[in-house]
Amino acid sequence: RDKNDSIDTWGNQGPDGILGPYHEKEGSFYTVKEIWSPVHIKTTVLNPDFDGKLEVENRFLFSNLNLSDFSYELVKFGNNFPLAETGRKAGVIKSPDIEVGEHGTLNLELPDDWRSFDVLYVTAFDQYGRNINTWSWKITTPEDFSARIVTSNAGKVEATDLNNQLIVSSGSTEITFDKASGEIASVKSDGKSIPFGGFRFAGVSRSFRELKSYSVNDDYVVEILYDSSCYANWTVVKSGWLKLEYGYSLKGAADYAGITFTYPENLVTGATLLADGPYRVWKNRLKGTQFGVFEKKYNNTVTGQSWEYPEFKGYYSGFYAVEI
Repeated sequence: RDKNDSIDTWGNQGPDGILGPYHEKEGSFYTVKEIWSPVHIKTTVLNPDFDGKLEVENRFLFSNLNLSDFSYELVKFGNNFPLAETGRKAGVIKSPDIEVGEHGTLNLELPDDWRSFDVLYVTAFDQYGRNINTWSWKITTPEDFSARIVTSNAGKVEATDLNNQLIVSSGSTEITFDKASGEIASVKSDGKSIPFGGFRFAGVSRSFRELKSYSVNDDYVVEILYDSSCYANWTVVKSGWLKLEYGYSLKGAADYAGITFTYPENLVTGATLLADGPYRVWKNRLKGTQFGVFEKKYNNTVTGQSWEYPEFKGYYSGFYAVEI
């Protein structure tokens, strides 16, 4: 407390390691926990031919893995927002006989209906009952999950051309596009205005060229074209869902590239996230997270200056869905 009863976070004095000044756990704490785990599971993805067996390496210095304990959990999530867990099954895994430095197989002996769940967790404990780590594998693909969430109804999609605006509506949802910029001008649902401004290209320069719109079967497509080989297609589906397909090309080096969505930050109080979490990731820090549903309250944590973890802002891997 060398600065008038406050923590000194100036320059390289900032406590920005894997623990905060009061032992708050930063995301890298769990990254280190997984990377240095003496139980190393080499299977990273559950392929369609997965038979319930995981490839394991014993990185203990002295202990056979038959001294450790293992368990699994299967979890299923609902088909509607708010996202929540709707089912769970658990079981004990027989500890494998794998000597120090050797490889072997962890046979989960999963129930016959394991593919009806969304995620698989496996937890390892050492011979003293201490948690070594919990790993997760996605069972349901993002495409299959979105098909459960995004539904249609018996309504229809209507479009109205009004001066320099295109108004597309379905059910209680109304989206207004600005024909001069290709951007979403307004969104209304059940008569209430939602300050969603659509998307922006991030790290990619583009110049709007033209907006086209047309019906496709029962849906309505708003096609946005740019000069720099970028495009974006909004599809308004019956029931008011918006589907975005986009593409862009890059030349030369870029710090990052992709898209972002616009919404007033001062109106955000939190989010329910279905992704790898609850911590954000970096390109050099992808380990340490688990797939699941996470309730996150808004914060503006800057590591080394404040330590309200998990941080709210950032990039999340294994992203499936979010409710803001």
